[in-house]
Amino acid sequence: MLIKIVDGSPVRCSEDDVRQGHPNVSFPKSAADWSSDMLADFDYSKEVIPEKPQESRGKRASLSAPTLEDGEWRSTWALIDLVPSPSQIKAEANRRILEIIPEWKQRNLIAQATQLLNKGRDNWTGAETAAWQAGDVIWAQVSAIRTASNEIEALDPIPSDFYDDKHWP
Repeated sequence: MLIKIVDGSPVRCSEDDVRQGHPNVSFPKSAADWSSDMLADFDYSKEVIPEKPQESRGKRASLSAPTLEDGEWRSTWALIDLVPSPSQIKAEANRRILEIIPEWKQRNLIAQATQLLNKGRDNWTGAETAAWQAGDVIWAQVSAIRTASNEIEALDPIPSDFYDDKHWP
């Protein structure tokens, strides 16, 4: 990245910006070959940017504004917390629900429950009663996740580590 001082403030510029700003100048093909002296002739400086840190879930790398240090324009990276949105909470809840019961199993369980209700509870076999109870256990887990999702969405602010198991049943 390159720096040009505009109205007293450093402004980041690309190689293309420099070429477009000086269409009658033949610059070396690669900006890596541009010397500091050559850039200074056109009022540009190279910006020293360290390697970008690894971003993680809930964290984003943000590049600071350049500052002049010992005659060089330097920037630093900071990992900042992302502000989660309700749609991210819903997506996390959906992921957790699908870990418990994939959609195809949900449809099968609903179909089975419909058939059992139509048959009438008094007419169920022991196996059908056990199947109903197993379904109840699964739906209780799904319901707990949905409740947690609603509670997390209602927090202000939503915690940046909303995906952590400590927030979920």
